[in-house]
Amino acid sequence: MSKHSHWDKVKRAKGAADRAKAIVGSKMLKLISTAAKSGGGDPVMNFKLRLIMDTAKRSGVTKDAIDRAIAKATGSGAEAEQLETLLYEAYGPGGVAILIECLATNRNKAVAEVKHTLNMGNGTLAGEGAVKWMFQHRGVLRFAKPQNDEFELKAIDAGADDVVYEADGYTVYTGLDNLEKVKNNLAEEVEFAGWQWIPKDRIPVLEAAQGELDALLEALDELEDVNEVYTNAE
Repeated sequence: MSKHSHWDKVKRAKGAADRAKAIVGSKMLKLISTAAKSGGGDPVMNFKLRLIMDTAKRSGVTKDAIDRAIAKATGSGAEAEQLETLLYEAYGPGGVAILIECLATNRNKAVAEVKHTLNMGNGTLAGEGAVKWMFQHRGVLRFAKPQNDEFELKAIDAGADDVVYEADGYTVYTGLDNLEKVKNNLAEEVEFAGWQWIPKDRIPVLEAAQGELDALLEALDELEDVNEVYTNAE
């Protein structure tokens, strides 16, 4: 079982800090709209929608706001929002690889803002395929529980690919199509469940570049159209 992961940085990249509650709420509603549009507005039948709704509720998003987002996406609201999923590849300070996942109604606006933020933060937009190969798209489950061998074995028996303990909890990795099965088999309270881009390897960042990198990742995460930011930095 893997000995390292970087849950603290994943949580930071998700913008979970109190200062970003409004941004998180907006991004959660976009994810809800996208999931409802692609798989239907019934969370019982739409596993992805159900997961995102659970995360949104834990982030403080109200039921009324969630219901409006679903209605808008499924065409029962005043206007159905047309959201496009975009994935941009970039390099940051210290040569760090960055994947920037966007949900946007205007592709040109999204790429312009991402490119401007990268330029301001000593980063560069990369060509398609330049960075993506360094990451794997995986199912991720996070459990806030103390370390114990019994849970690790239970997760593997449930179908997990890898189990990592850090920051007072477990991160369980699954195949993209296996997340629901593993979650159901474990039948334990989950802190986070979803799909993320996980780096195949991590690279160290020189101390001189760390502050600049952190500032760039924070600036990217605060963009309206940016949903997630992933890096291969240690």
